[in-house]
Amino acid sequence: MADVEDKLTPIQSFLGPLFPLLAEEKIAILFGLTNVQLKLENTCNNATDFNARSLGYSTARLRECGEQLFQSCWFKTTTFDNERYLSMLQQDIIYDINQFEPSSEVLVEFMKRQTMYQNIQSYRGAMKYGPIEDYEEYLQAKQNLQNITAVGSFYTLIGICWIKFGKEATAKQLIGNKIINGPNGLIRLTTQLSRT
Repeated sequence: MADVEDKLTPIQSFLGPLFPLLAEEKIAILFGLTNVQLKLENTCNNATDFNARSLGYSTARLRECGEQLFQSCWFKTTTFDNERYLSMLQQDIIYDINQFEPSSEVLVEFMKRQTMYQNIQSYRGAMKYGPIEDYEEYLQAKQNLQNITAVGSFYTLIGICWIKFGKEATAKQLIGNKIINGPNGLIRLTTQLSRT
């Protein structure tokens, strides 16, 4: 049991005391692409985000919600942070969106820097079973699966927090203050990676 708890600790350390998660919620984050049902309690005072206090959600839906909320917050922080976009041409807006959208590689690096990546559990059934003909190819496929799962975990984390703690708190305190603008946030990380 200590081994499982050790894998869950980085998630709660990243989230801090404002976003306390239950063990099964953190496990769903670790298994970022595995589809399971979670019963989530909405702990915020305003349960109107989803008009319910306690409902079951599939992790696929939570990933979807997390990705939508993240994208919305990201573009409000970068491309649409002021009124200048109102006078821009459509192709310039599209260019800005493509320039500033964090790639999956950036999200993977973010998960690594938050010490969550090494604990992510990819679905073993997605790997090709049978004799390994090219070990390098096998390792690359395993790495790709781990990276895809890490991105799924990233969005699952946001989706769970949205349902439990509300859209406003998740958008402002988690996505805005920690993920995008935090000391190890995506803006700083994107800037660092663009220099290398």
